[in-house]
Amino acid sequence: MPTCAGISSSVSAALLELREVTKRYRDGIRGEVIAVRDASLRVEQGTTVVLRGASGAGKSTLLGLCAGLVLPTSGDVLFRGEVFSRLRERFRARTRRDEMGVVLQALALVPRMSVIENVLLAGVPTGAVGAKDIARAMAGLERFGIAELANARIETLSGGEKQRVALTRALLGTPALLLLDEPTAHVDAAQVATLIAALREHAARGGASVVATHDERVAEGVGGGVVMEMRRGTVEGGGGGGERG
Repeated sequence: MPTCAGISSSVSAALLELREVTKRYRDGIRGEVIAVRDASLRVEQGTTVVLRGASGAGKSTLLGLCAGLVLPTSGDVLFRGEVFSRLRERFRARTRRDEMGVVLQALALVPRMSVIENVLLAGVPTGAVGAKDIARAMAGLERFGIAELANARIETLSGGEKQRVALTRALLGTPALLLLDEPTAHVDAAQVATLIAALREHAARGGASVVATHDERVAEGVGGGVVMEMRRGTVEGGGGGGERG
């Protein structure tokens, strides 16, 4: 298991833990592919972990495993000490809804719905949307510079605007865990700074984040975050930072 400053050895401290997780699948052309190999990772509250690595290194698969959207071939994913990866999908989905903010590269926005509806759809899963919920959603859209698009349909937005909608949705409920896959791929420098500030605030509140990115500005900007490398599906202990927040 990789060890680095900022990731505790205390079992009780880990919000998220991967224990020797491997994910294999079959490809019609390449045969068996090992997307993640014997990956172990511990993320405690108040910590931001930045995953770096070349395309195809396994970062997206690893985030899918953390979110319970991908199940391991072997090994376990734990959330709050429970073996999350062995729960039935409806229980994993409930945990994602209540405790996680997830932005994968597909974004998972709903077409033919407005921006504000997309933000509130996941952020207020009970369906009981009140004035405070709408105000919080609008404040989030304002933070990412797209409040004027609140009533626009998703399919009319650019790639960068869609990414900002997904980030607003992920942050809406102040989740315990953020899982972000290349969150700055389609945004400008100002929005990168906005995201970095949001990650720092999230850590200061005790939230944890795992961010897969090629963007060095994110790795440098999160301050006391932990930077780790992925190579050929393996997580390698990194070096950046050591303190929380």
